[in-house]
Amino acid sequence: MITKTSFKTKNYTKVKFDICVEGATKVQILGLNNDWANPKDLKSKPDCNFSLEINLDKDQEHTFKYLVDGTNWHTDIHADKQVEDGFGGLNSVVIL
Repeated sequence: MITKTSFKTKNYTKVKFDICVEGATKVQILGLNNDWANPKDLKSKPDCNFSLEINLDKDQEHTFKYLVDGTNWHTDIHADKQVEDGFGGLNSVVIL
């Protein structure tokens, strides 16, 4: 699930990413703000959920993908859209 919180006086939107990946020990998100080199770790919760809250620039599209346990790529079915990643797969996009 993706939750967006906008502020009238701020130039960013607070975005919360939640993903459930059973059996996973580590989930990271890559690509936000076009930063594919520096993954951000999602925090593990007691159930199968992983979560991250981050501020992202308004009026932009942010492409991203989840990396699970360092080997498996996942898109987010709750993203605003999917786009081709140039490698035969898809990336998720959140539109702010």
